[in-house]
Amino acid sequence: MSEQPHQAGYVFGPRETRGVILGLRGGQLVALSVSVAAGFTALHALSGVWGPLAALGVLGAGAAATWMPIGHLTLEQWVPTTTGYLVRALAGGTRFRAREHRIGQHAGQPPREEQPWSLRDFRILSTSPEPAPTAEIGVVKNRRRSTYVGVLEVFSHSSALLGRGELDQRVGLWASVLAGTARHTSPIRRVQWLARSIPEDREALMRHLEDCKATGADDEAVESYRELLQLANSAAQRHESYLAVELDPRRAWRHIRIAGQGDVDRGASVLMAQQLRDVADWLRAAELGVGEPLSPRELAGCIRYAYDPTRRLLDGIRRSEGGPEGPHPRRAWPTSSKEQWTSYRSAHWWHAVYYVEEWPRVEVSPDFLRTLLLSDGRHLRTVSMVLEPVPPLKANQEIRRARVADVTEQKMRDRVGQIASARREQEQEHVERTEGELAAGHAAVRFAGYVGVTATSAGDLEEACAEVERDAVASRLMLDRVFGDQEFAFTCLLPICRGLP
Repeated sequence: MSEQPHQAGYVFGPRETRGVILGLRGGQLVALSVSVAAGFTALHALSGVWGPLAALGVLGAGAAATWMPIGHLTLEQWVPTTTGYLVRALAGGTRFRAREHRIGQHAGQPPREEQPWSLRDFRILSTSPEPAPTAEIGVVKNRRRSTYVGVLEVFSHSSALLGRGELDQRVGLWASVLAGTARHTSPIRRVQWLARSIPEDREALMRHLEDCKATGADDEAVESYRELLQLANSAAQRHESYLAVELDPRRAWRHIRIAGQGDVDRGASVLMAQQLRDVADWLRAAELGVGEPLSPRELAGCIRYAYDPTRRLLDGIRRSEGGPEGPHPRRAWPTSSKEQWTSYRSAHWWHAVYYVEEWPRVEVSPDFLRTLLLSDGRHLRTVSMVLEPVPPLKANQEIRRARVADVTEQKMRDRVGQIASARREQEQEHVERTEGELAAGHAAVRFAGYVGVTATSAGDLEEACAEVERDAVASRLMLDRVFGDQEFAFTCLLPICRGLP
């Protein structure tokens, strides 16, 4: 009997909880320091028994704010989020409504560009890096960070049918793509893959069967097709996958200056076209189908349809009648929105965003996200992962700092007699394992994941949230719903490479 080949498993390290002193975060140290100072002040300011009582009360409140959890966070962790949300609400920043319908538009002029606060730094450039008109690509410019993002559409229709060996091979090829972007000479700063599950009309296939069946078709054969279509729930889902690439012009400023002849935007577009071609070749080597870089209108549609899925159908009808392939780049943004504590509303659509708090801590196969990505739910779902390759020199410096911090903290724990938790020991083991991987020539990557759901009403949104939480458990993910910052978190589901500090 032949032995089965060893199949590699994949394990993610625990999320680091390294603090400043003895595992305490900066916010916890501030809360404790303020409570101790206030306690001493009360002790000296009040006479009699009231001084000690007030000091004990203040110290108890400080301890509660430092360690007592409210939901999944402590009180000192809730303060920044709550304060920021209240400030935006009082300043009117949680509501947005475009004013173009009031101002009007002049004939022959482009539409007025209006954006909510979360997108005010972004603009879609319409440039042709090559002489051919067909070479026009869409590039999202972040004016505050001076970065540029281009997007490729990726196809992999047979991934769910691949064996474990083929999946391992593709994961290895994808790892080589990331390693290629981790060179210190690479202008690529971040990459983001984005997967959307878009519900289709489940009755459309049945209507198509009734309309297209041959006259006098065998009743048993037609009935067999009907039963098959009723069972084929996944066929009523359309899946879109995109890969966004972000360039940092500071890493290739000389190339950009020469290519653009003084025009930084044009030079960055030329460099973007070259990098997208290289990434597309790497993806094809990984046996993935890759389309052409998205044009400005296609990129605008990719963003706008996330806010208002209804526009996808309207633009599809216009395109079938010979119209443009998507909305104007200046109309890629929502026309109205309202942010709430646990949700976000744009036009008539409701959204909720989750942050991946913990990745699988047990060994999983390469397709561990299949349940989350290939759900047959009736609500639109988006999964986004932002990855930032770390150059080898910087990665080695960061890992050495982490090792020194771990050793110093362990000595302080031993001095005060504090025992390290099992989780803390796992974090230290993960740091040591990462250092060994870097020494072996592997690339380090910072990453973050987000999951979003979209529904037509608040009630349907909660149903969609329950579905995504159930599927996340099946994928061994721990999701945390974003509170008080839903509008900004929703932009992490757009192909703009946002989501890492």
